[in-house]
Amino acid sequence: MFRKYEQQAASIINDIIEEMGFGRRSFDMRSIPFSGSWGTSASVSFALANEAMAREPQDVPEGLSKKELKALQQGQVREKAQSIAAAIAQRLESREEFARVEAVNGYINLYFNTNFLANEVVRTVIEQAGEYGRGPKQADKVMVEYSQPNTHKEFHVGHLRNAALGNALAKIMAFAGYETLRATYPGDIGMHVVRCLWCYQRFHANEVVAEHQRGRWLGQIYTEAVRRLEYRDEVVGLLNELAKMDAGFSGAIDRMCKELYKTGAPGEDVAYLLGQIANQRDIRADAFFDDLTIARFWPIVGQQLRDELELIRAEGPQQAPPIPSHSGGPPTIPPLVTLEDTLERYDRWDRLSQTLDWWPHVPRWQQEVREDFQRWEREDPEYMTLWQTTRQWSLEGFDRIYEELGIEFDVWFYESQVEQEGREIVQELLRLGIAEISDGLTVVKIDEKLGLEHETYRTLPILRSDGTTLYSTKDLALTKRKFEDYHIDRSIWVVDVR
Repeated sequence: MFRKYEQQAASIINDIIEEMGFGRRSFDMRSIPFSGSWGTSASVSFALANEAMAREPQDVPEGLSKKELKALQQGQVREKAQSIAAAIAQRLESREEFARVEAVNGYINLYFNTNFLANEVVRTVIEQAGEYGRGPKQADKVMVEYSQPNTHKEFHVGHLRNAALGNALAKIMAFAGYETLRATYPGDIGMHVVRCLWCYQRFHANEVVAEHQRGRWLGQIYTEAVRRLEYRDEVVGLLNELAKMDAGFSGAIDRMCKELYKTGAPGEDVAYLLGQIANQRDIRADAFFDDLTIARFWPIVGQQLRDELELIRAEGPQQAPPIPSHSGGPPTIPPLVTLEDTLERYDRWDRLSQTLDWWPHVPRWQQEVREDFQRWEREDPEYMTLWQTTRQWSLEGFDRIYEELGIEFDVWFYESQVEQEGREIVQELLRLGIAEISDGLTVVKIDEKLGLEHETYRTLPILRSDGTTLYSTKDLALTKRKFEDYHIDRSIWVVDVR
C-alpha cells in the first residue's frame, strides 16, 4: 500500500518536472524513517541540476587546481539542486495528499497526509471488497505443508496452533497470486501406533464406541498406554526427586525404612532403598527382589508427604541445614521445600497410588509391546489390518476437526508412504558420497558438501545406527515427491518452534 503512494508521488513530481521544461524520467523514491509521520524522499533534483549546469555556460575563475575546480562545481550543483528542489516543493504544497513538503539539501521530502490516506484506504476497501489487496499472478507454484498430527493420538489444542498458522499462510500465499497447494502429513506409523494398538487389544478390544468418537477414543487409549508402560519410571522418578529435592523426606528415610521392614519387605530391598535415598543415588525399578516392595512402601511415602504438608502449613517453607562437603569445599544448601512443591508432589503420589497394581505387570507389558513391534516390522497381515482400520478412525476424526475449522487440503501425505523410499534415498546418498557413516550414524555434512565455512558445521543425521528411520529420512522422500509429483517451485514447512 505505501509503495503505491510512493509511486504516485513520483508521478506527481514527474508532472511538475515536465512543466518546468525537463523531460520525464525514471527515479526512485526512498522511504523516510518513521518518526510519527510516513514520508518519502526524491533526489531527482541533483540529476536535473547537472543537466542544467551542462547547458548553461559557467564562469570558472582562473588558476584553480583540479581539486579546487571539482569542489567549486560540486557546490554549484548542490546550490542548483536545492533551487530546483525548492521550486518543485513549492508546487507540491497545495496537494492534499501531503501534510508537508520540504526541500532539504537538494532533496524533496514529502510527508503524507494520514487523514487523506486513511480515507483513500477505506474508500478502496469498500470498492474492492473481498478483492482488496489481491496480488497479481506469480510465476512460482508453492506447496504449504502444515498440520501434521499423529494418528492414534488425540488432536489437541497444541495442534490447533500449527493448523491455524498454516491455513492462514496458505490463504495469504494464494491471495498474493501464487498457485498454492495445501498439504498435510499425518504421522501414521511409529512406536506410538504400536503402543496404542497394544493397549487397545489388551484392555479395550471388546468395547463399543460411537463412530464419531473413535478417533478421540484412540487418543485416550494411547495416553493410557503411555501411563501403563512408563508407570515404573514415574514412580521411581518421584522417589528420586523427593530424595534429592526434599530434605525432610531424605531425613526421614531411616524411620520410613524401619516401617517398611515391619510390613514384611525383604531386607535386601529395604537396605537398597535406604542406601539409595540416603546417598541421593537414583533408584532403579528393576533393582528390587520383590515386586511388592514398592506397593508396601508407597503408603509410607504418602504419610510422610502428609506430615510435611501439615508442618509447612503450620510453620512455612522448610529449609534443611547445609550439608558439609567431604572434599573440604563449601557446604551444599538443600533446596527450600515449599507448600506449592509439596502439594504438587503429593498430587502425583496420589495419582500413582490409584494404579499401584500396575507395578508388577510393567515388564511383561513392555515385552508385549516389543513383540507387537516385531509383528509390525514383519507386516503381519492381521496386525496390518488392525492398523489400517484404526488409522482410518483417526483420519475420520481429523476430517471432522478440519471441517469445523474450515481447513481443506489438496494433498495428503503419510509417513507410511515414504519410510521405505527414504531408506532407499539414504543408500543412494551413501553410494554417491554425499552421505557418510559417522559414529554409527548416517549423516550428511551439509556445510562441508556445500563448501561453506562456519565455526560449527551443520550435520544432518538421516538414519540411526540400528537402521531405523528418523524424521529426516522420511522428509528426504517426502520432499522428492513434492517436487517431482506436483512440479512445485517452493515448499514451505509450518513447524512448531516456541
